[in-house]
Order: sequence, then structure tokens, then C-alpha cells
Amino acid sequence: MDLSVAPATPVGALPPGEKQLVEIAKALSHEARVMIFDEPTTSLTAHEVDRLFSIIRRLQSRGLAMIYISHVLKDVLRLCDKILVLRDGVMAGTGLAKQMTEEKMVTWMVGRKMEQMFPPRVARISNEPVLRVENLSQPGIVHDISFGVHEGEVLGISGLLGSGRTELARIIFGLAPKTAGNILLAEQRLPADPRKVTNAGVAFLTEDRRQEGLLGIASIAQNVAFPCLTDYASRGLAVLQADRLRSAIERMAGSVRIRAVDFDRMPVFSLSGGNQQKVVLAKWPLRAPKLFILDEPTRGIDVGANFEIYKAIDELAAAGAGVLMITSEIEELMGMCDRILALSKGEITAAFTRDHFDQEAILRAAMGQSQQVRA
Repeated sequence: MDLSVAPATPVGALPPGEKQLVEIAKALSHEARVMIFDEPTTSLTAHEVDRLFSIIRRLQSRGLAMIYISHVLKDVLRLCDKILVLRDGVMAGTGLAKQMTEEKMVTWMVGRKMEQMFPPRVARISNEPVLRVENLSQPGIVHDISFGVHEGEVLGISGLLGSGRTELARIIFGLAPKTAGNILLAEQRLPADPRKVTNAGVAFLTEDRRQEGLLGIASIAQNVAFPCLTDYASRGLAVLQADRLRSAIERMAGSVRIRAVDFDRMPVFSLSGGNQQKVVLAKWPLRAPKLFILDEPTRGIDVGANFEIYKAIDELAAAGAGVLMITSEIEELMGMCDRILALSKGEITAAFTRDHFDQEAILRAAMGQSQQVRA
């Protein structure tokens, strides 16, 4: 497996790419003849993906048969010999990879042609700032960062792994400390306390939905209800207004198009990745936040679910909320955002308005190769 670590090393201490290699080695130790890879690249860097694919090809040359499950269509085309597309548990289409295109697969996946991958923006940006970050610093994480998010605006953060983008989101939400700077929501300073930040009107969609965004054994309805229980309780007695809460849950589940048979009984981990992400998104609007922080909102979900998440994000902005969107996908930033900030080694290196979006320039800035800053 080209894995140069001591056998006594705890697996938890390994990076995601090496954990994948341990999983493969474990399967090979049982002399497996068929291997199933289920979304193996979700948490991997580009270098780790290349390494994994090299090993998969080596296993293929040794005669192993492999099933590779992924929502990353370019990886499927790059790696696989034959492709089968599922939609709602039914085979939507199949064929040889050399005869396939991404467009054809997308059409099968969503059941219709996707003339555009992103919904038209309908939100109007206000001159009123929802969020102001002033000279924010935390040693080794971010340095002297300043920017603002306006009502109705989707502001994107572009950055490579290690750029400090997720850490920035966690500092704003009060999950991580800062040593200097101010964070203001509607001109009120936010404390370093997630509960108080939530009550002030900030929602946070974490990049790790399974570990931090959901309670897996709880039902869909319970997950959606958790952040807003106190808003649906009778004053004084703290007795839940069940009918009113149920109506709100159904309204939100419908607005983000969660597909499930029974909201009250189905544990949230029984859902697909896309529907899990919709549950995470659905639980926040009931509190009518002023600011949504979305960290990798479409990670690990398919193209059809992506489009529905995008529509939900645009509807949040259209309702007057500010949206801070962090994603590794530059195409996603360019398709959804009104402005994009490039972050490199904890510093903002460039700012781009929609009229000046340029994929190569954004990537260069994210790599620290640009210094034209106006956030």
C-alpha cells in the first residue's frame, strides 16, 4: 500500500488518505476478490486521490474486481470501465465509460436535462451589512482579516486545505478562540459562545454533518426541531406547542425537499447523504437567522441534490439573510456567489466581484500568488 508508518501507530492519528489505505490493506489481508469503494475520496486531497487511484489500478491489474461508488463524475470517468447510474433506487442508465459524458450521467441522475447547474439568483443585495469582521487574528490560524457580508448577499470563501477557511467559520460562530479583532452582527459584537451567537441570529452548517451537524439515531423531525425548541414552548411552563412545531417542521422539510417516508420515525442516518445535508440546512431557518455560515454545503452529495441545496441557499438570501459560503469547488463559488474572497495561509489575498470572476485568477489567489485585496 506504500504506507510508511509504524504498525503500532493508532489509526486515529493518520490523515484521511492513509486511513483509506489501511482499509484497503485490511480487505486484502482477507484475500478479497471483490472490493467496494463507497465515496472513498470525500475527505482526500488531490494528491491523496491520485495515490488512491494508482493503488486501485494496481489492484485491478492483479485481477481484483471493483465497484466504485462516487458522486464525483470526473473521477468515475477517469477510473471506471463501465458505469451504472441509480436514481431513487432504480437503474436510470448504464454503459461503457468510453461512451459516456458527464452531461449524459447528470441527465440520468436528475431525470431531466440540466441546462444550467445553478439556479438563477433572485436575491437583491442590500447596502446594510449583516456581518462585519474587523482585524480578526488568531496565531497560526488567521491574520488581520477584515470583510463584511450584506443582507441578501452570498459571499464565498475560496482556499486550499490549510488556508484557515474552516477555522475562520468556527471563530465567527464562537467555536474557536481569537486573540484580536471584532465580529459584529447587525452592529452588535458577537461573544465567543456558540449558544449566544445562535441566539443572536447566526446559523452554522458544519463541514462534518455526521459528527457535528446531526444526531444520527434521532428522527428527522427531532433533528430539525432541536435548535428551535424554546421558540415553540409555552411561556413559563416550557410545554412544547406540538402542533405548531410539527407544522413548522413540515414546512421546512418541504422547502428544502427532504425525501423521506416518515419524518417522526426514520433515524436521520438512514437517509442518503444529500437528504442528511438537507436536514442540517432545514433545522436553522426556523430561527430566522440573519447570517448563515455554510461550510462545504454540498460535500458528498449528488448533482440533483446539489441543485436543490443551491435553490435553498438562494431562497435564504432572497429572504434577506446574509450567506457566508465556504467550498473547495471554485465552479460552485462562481455559480452561487456575489463576491469571492481568496484565503491563503490565514490571510485574504484577493477579492472578486461577480463581473470579474475568473477561475484561474481565483485559484492563483488561493495559492497565495495575488495580493490585490478589497474585501
